This record gives sequence, C-alpha cells and structure tokens, in this order.
Amino acid sequence: MSYQHIKEDRFFDIINLQDYDLILGMLFLFQHQVSVGLNPPHVVVGSDKALPVRGEQVLVLESRTAGTVEEDLEQARRQLLEWAKPLCAKASQTGLPPLRAINHTIPLIDPEWVYKWRPSRCPEPLRPQWGEKRQAYLSSGCWKMTSTGNTVPMLFIQKPGTDKLRTVVDLREHNSNTQKLSSPLPDIDGILRQVA
Repeated sequence: MSYQHIKEDRFFDIINLQDYDLILGMLFLFQHQVSVGLNPPHVVVGSDKALPVRGEQVLVLESRTAGTVEEDLEQARRQLLEWAKPLCAKASQTGLPPLRAINHTIPLIDPEWVYKWRPSRCPEPLRPQWGEKRQAYLSSGCWKMTSTGNTVPMLFIQKPGTDKLRTVVDLREHNSNTQKLSSPLPDIDGILRQVA
C-alpha cells in the first residue's frame, strides 16, 4: 500500500485491491467519505476526521475493551469464505438464470436454412476432460440432450501451454444467417463510476 498527499486529500493506491475476498467496514467508509475505485484500483479518503452518523435508526454501542487473537481472525476468515463460496462457483456448477420479461433473441435471415453438419471428434488424451465437462453442463441444466437437425460443429483443442481442454463452437455458418444489429457501445467508464 502506498500513501501520498495530493492537494490536502489522502490517496491510498491499493496494489492488489482485486485480490481481497471481502471489503468490510461500511461505517468507517461513510464517516471518512471513502471512495473505492476498481479501474484502476485505488482508494480515496475524503475526510481525515470521522463525520458524525445521525438518524432515527442509528444506535450507539460502547466498548470498553477490545482485543484480537490470530486464531479468531483466521476462523472468521474461513467462515466468511464459506459464506461467499456460492458466489464464486464455476459457470458449469450453476444453473441458467430464470427467464425474464424481456429475453435476448437473434433474428435470422432465413429461419428454414439447414446448416451443414459434421461429427465432432475429440483427441484421445482429452476425452476424460470432455466427459467431465459435458456431465457438469448437463447436470447444471446449461446443456440438454436433443435430436434437432441444426446443430453446429464443436472443436476440441488443447489450451496453449497446458494439458487442459478447450471447446470451440464453430458458429460461422450460423453467423452468416443472422441479421446484423448495430448499436453504439456502452459508456464503460460511466458504468464503472456508477458501480463504484
């Protein structure tokens, strides 16, 4: 963590902000007008004095003693990680989101177009990984067995520099049959500011 003064404000540049499991202490963040930035990672402390917290629902608790024990901190960290585990699950371990009032559709030029089909072939050393991946997606509901005729070829390749499997779906023929929809790109910086 580096610290520097710039025009009476205090800036804390956090080197590994994205590596934290959780950020706790909303009261401290409010009282010191702390702003956390994600791109680039940084923290701005707007007030060096704690501002008062007022309101009808504000309770004041007083503590005469406080102490920390390393084992207690480690146990609390394990508990927090256990609670947050569902938020960090892999895509293959989570089901599809529920259908909403407005769902995404891709308009086709010719809905009757029959695409060319060829069987997918997996290299023998990658077959166990393919079996695990297929079973994970089928059990989570992301994939389902079907007898449709307009399937697309799937390629099984090895990730560069590893022995891991990468599946690639060849959608070139599908893409040539879709109506191209153009729209301006969203304002990424504005979205990040709103999220922060």
